[in-house]
Amino acid sequence: MAKYLMCISLEEQKKLIRAFEPFINSCESFEWLLRDIILKQDEMDKYDEFWNIWNNIQPIIISLCKKTEERDRTVSSREYHDDIHQIVITYLFAFHWWNDKIKSWHSLKKDDHLFFRYISYELGYKPGVLYAIGRVLNTVGYNNYLSQGIDWLYEIINNNPHLEQKKLEVNTEYYIEEYMQRYILENRLSFKKKPALRNKVIVVLNFLVNRGSTVSYMLRESIV
Repeated sequence: MAKYLMCISLEEQKKLIRAFEPFINSCESFEWLLRDIILKQDEMDKYDEFWNIWNNIQPIIISLCKKTEERDRTVSSREYHDDIHQIVITYLFAFHWWNDKIKSWHSLKKDDHLFFRYISYELGYKPGVLYAIGRVLNTVGYNNYLSQGIDWLYEIINNNPHLEQKKLEVNTEYYIEEYMQRYILENRLSFKKKPALRNKVIVVLNFLVNRGSTVSYMLRESIV
């Protein structure tokens, strides 16, 4: 299916996705399809075709997530994992099939930062989105999204206070810490001239400190 989707016209892609949309649910087979599309794109490098598929799948992803939004926003529901969790992670390119040392991907160009910003706004209440953004900023998005990543993290954390009490995917805090260290090192001299930027950094660091991060405490102390 993945190879077929990559090889048909953009219009045919849209029609096919609309045709199978009623049969998609939050099941493992849908995540496998997303994974296969990414792996096929890694091999074929058909940028326009790939992003046409990804953008047409986006409303399906959002619809699946909205079904559990109320539960996700409930602090008493501490578990981060549900049927849609791995689907979201794969859709955001944060799955574990990448080479450990990967820092970019040919299909994630600088202009594609708007994709992550939109998902951070629309689905930031899901713990898996915070994990995925953190992981992307340390893997396939490492080279291209240093300056934009702070906006995504701030958007998610500032608008979703329930996440501070949620159980998060393993390494969520680690990935964000790694990114924040790199971001602060690169932008430290800008904070006095740009108080709004400094505020975004402190909001993210406060989130990590409140979750017990010593690294983030030291980073916060270095810029206050």
